[in-house]
Amino acid sequence: LDKVIYESGPIGQEEIYIMDTYGDNIEQISEGSTRKRVPSMSVDGEYILFMGYEENLEFVYIMDGNGENIRKISGRRKSGHPFISPDNSIIAFQSSVDGQNEIFIINMDGSGETRLTSIPGDDWDPAFIYQLP
Repeated sequence: LDKVIYESGPIGQEEIYIMDTYGDNIEQISEGSTRKRVPSMSVDGEYILFMGYEENLEFVYIMDGNGENIRKISGRRKSGHPFISPDNSIIAFQSSVDGQNEIFIINMDGSGETRLTSIPGDDWDPAFIYQLP
């Protein structure tokens, strides 16, 4: 895709932007009242994930690659740093459990939430590892 996705804006009013690799053609692709942070995009550009806020609690959201059709995926409060699998089937994210962060996965439709870690200490920023063809 040769694009960079990022968040920008005053604290509490962040939106999601995309630009070419060298900083050209900057485009704001999100709008609305939900604060949007820590975006990531699927390999094929079909989906964008981000941390959205409701009353100072973070949730995992997904939207189409063009910024439309925003919907909340996780019902788990204090969730964030989402990353989508290369085949667009699973989302990995972190969430607070009993005062520490753990890693979870969830299906694209919000079903099948599964906790993957439960060791002492915080577990942060999951990412899928894959090789491009």
